[in-house]
Amino acid sequence: MSDFALGKVWAGESATRSDPSVYRRPDGGDEDQIVAEVAAVEGDILNGRYKSLTNAESGTLVPGTTVYLFSASSAKKTVVTALATAYCLGLVAASNGAGILTTAAGSIQVNGEVTLTTAEWDAIAGTTGGLTAGTVYYASATAGALTSTLPAVTGNFDTTVGIALSATTLLLKQQTAPVAHA
Repeated sequence: MSDFALGKVWAGESATRSDPSVYRRPDGGDEDQIVAEVAAVEGDILNGRYKSLTNAESGTLVPGTTVYLFSASSAKKTVVTALATAYCLGLVAASNGAGILTTAAGSIQVNGEVTLTTAEWDAIAGTTGGLTAGTVYYASATAGALTSTLPAVTGNFDTTVGIALSATTLLLKQQTAPVAHA
């Protein structure tokens, strides 16, 4: 088995590995698992599932926050009260840990299934117990938030973000132009 040098890749806990920040040569089974996990992430990046953007907001973008493309390399929170901010490029990815700090770069998930904890979804969607399976979620008039109710206010825009597959998983819908609510 060769030395493994992919940095601080962490494939879970085992009896021999309790500190994820320690660089070490993994056991045989761990190496296969780590290689598979890295290949999956690389595949997601190569297939355009994630986009790296800089946070242009004055605060942290937490996982699940809806964002629009503010410039070629930065993102801000989606808000449906104006056409320019009603587009939803994607959601802040869970891989960012506690979020993307102001002026820092981080991953935005632009397609596929987004999985967060029920507490993270509760913070973004104003729910209790996470998402409701089968429910369509929209960008909200509250910056960066999700809602299961169309923001039916004249002058707002309807922006579908995705459909909940479970309490913890949202399937992102391919972005179309926001529809003006008359």
